[in-house]
Amino acid sequence: KAVARVLEEKEFAEALENKLLEEVQELRSESDPAKKQEEVADIYEVLDALIMTRGFEKKRITALQEEKRQERGGFTKRLFLDHVE
Repeated sequence: KAVARVLEEKEFAEALENKLLEEVQELRSESDPAKKQEEVADIYEVLDALIMTRGFEKKRITALQEEKRQERGGFTKRLFLDHVE
């Protein structure tokens, strides 16, 4: 039997952040590509809820993502920064 309750806004935002960590762990532990795809969908769902709950604008988040991609690069070339000297 499932038991649920309505969370206050701050508690809900914190719960979403914890849920995001949980979903990322599930993604990392999954070996089946189809199930990995489901986990990515779950991550998107949590992120959408977090954006809404925190009062962020999705367009602004997307713009920031693009700005950072232009400034720092993305992951399309599979380059990863090891460290800075």
